[in-house]
Amino acid sequence: MTFGEKIQSLRKQSGLSQEELSYRLGVSRQAVSKWERNSGYPETEKLIKMSKLFNVTIDYLLGENNSSVWQEKNSMYVSMKDVNGFLSFQKLKYRKIGAAAGILTASFSLAFISFESNMIIFMTFVIVGAVLFISAKISGDRYRELNKKTLYFDQEVREKLLVEFDRKDKFMQMLILTGMAFIAAGVLVFPLMSVIDKYISDDVIFASGVILAGAGVYLCVSVWGVIKSYRLLIMNEKGQEEL
Repeated sequence: MTFGEKIQSLRKQSGLSQEELSYRLGVSRQAVSKWERNSGYPETEKLIKMSKLFNVTIDYLLGENNSSVWQEKNSMYVSMKDVNGFLSFQKLKYRKIGAAAGILTASFSLAFISFESNMIIFMTFVIVGAVLFISAKISGDRYRELNKKTLYFDQEVREKLLVEFDRKDKFMQMLILTGMAFIAAGVLVFPLMSVIDKYISDDVIFASGVILAGAGVYLCVSVWGVIKSYRLLIMNEKGQEEL
């Protein structure tokens, strides 16, 4: 069933004429007629009013075939499928960036170890890190429109998103603090161990510290990216309140 057919069916089920529906939505009868003939589409504000009037979700009204229409406007409807797709894409992207930053940081540990093959291993680390970073960048950003437009959610989608973020937020903040602790320990604490403990090689101590700092960088970057993605979705209070 097309968007127009859904509007026409819901209007008739509600016992409304095109004139009555246009009056309730604050548009002309010709506009309603165009919608029902699939010759035009309502603005997001009118779409939200219709969903409330007919007591259906915006997901039902749009369907998969019409959701792209609103992506070309200054506002954008976001379904649960869009939310899950965006978060999955961002998680993978920032994990790659975090891994690249962590590996490149850890690769500097080789500067503190003296053996013949360290340059080969160092270059391997650098190449792997560079490949991961480039991979994250060339994957593009298929959800870039979410950064530019006012986002609208069904009430159910909004509530699920807020509950999920609230449940994960404290844990993600703890992971970032853990990452910062790793970085501080690797950069500040481990070098001091070479003075305190004379039985451990300085090379091993410094290398271990840099590796730990690399793990911390990975945690901070990857988790920060996930938090940023959640906040991007929920930061538009105007769009949420209208739902």
